[in-house]
Amino acid sequence: LMHLFDPERHIVAIEQPGFAGVAQVLANNRFSIAPLDVSSSEAFFGDLERSGAKIVFVTPSHQFPTGRIMSYADRMRLIEWAHAQGAFILEDDYDSEYRYQERPIPSLQSLDRYGCVIYTGTFSKAFSPAMRVSYLVLPPELVGPYRDRMRSYWCPVSWVTQKALGVMLGNGFYEKHVRRQVKYHRTSQRLLIGALHEAFGDKVAIDGEGAGLHLWLHVDDARPTEELIALGLEEGVRVYPSHPYWVDAKKAQPGTLLMGYSAISHRLIAPGIRALARAWR
Repeated sequence: LMHLFDPERHIVAIEQPGFAGVAQVLANNRFSIAPLDVSSSEAFFGDLERSGAKIVFVTPSHQFPTGRIMSYADRMRLIEWAHAQGAFILEDDYDSEYRYQERPIPSLQSLDRYGCVIYTGTFSKAFSPAMRVSYLVLPPELVGPYRDRMRSYWCPVSWVTQKALGVMLGNGFYEKHVRRQVKYHRTSQRLLIGALHEAFGDKVAIDGEGAGLHLWLHVDDARPTEELIALGLEEGVRVYPSHPYWVDAKKAQPGTLLMGYSAISHRLIAPGIRALARAWR
């Protein structure tokens, strides 16, 4: 997709913290990166106004990794900014199927009246990571250039996989599967949050409970984050650091960790959190 843009002329603004892979791909293609602080609307739009960006990468339905959900007002403000600046918004809707608490806010792409939103999604989260099937919805202005530039590239997804997925979508099997998955993972999240509150009380603050398959934790502990991770591993519990998700790793908040729950059995959640509490006592 970035082959449609010029690294000599187009600055790309990305969320901070955000997907580490996005920053790496942009750097490999020699694009200048402008980080956007996602801690508040004021910080985000302040950084955006100063960025000079012509492309903005965002995850509004479930910001990765903080789990925050962009408000309707901020979505409209972002679209109006892009239109005024002649910029494009790259909306990555990577796991919006997993919504637990709120009615979904319309995607940026569905709110866009100007043709400035590029919408991407994937079936990896909801169906199977092994499929590696994603999709792209381009604004009319970019369809022709994309076809011209990519006509010699082969699709890496086999026709058998595409056909099978098409059958699932056409027959309603996919929607039924997603409903089952959402029900299961909603329970996983409820059990995990309950276990964290019981084990740690107010020593652990939780973000990102509105959607997704992970939680963003703020641990009130003076020990280095790396030490907390190592102690957890000694008890068989894996949590992940936050610094890889920052353009400037030095700005990562101490004691901030990511905890996933997509692949854990319900019966193991409470014992796992009790083990983590022992490790961090």
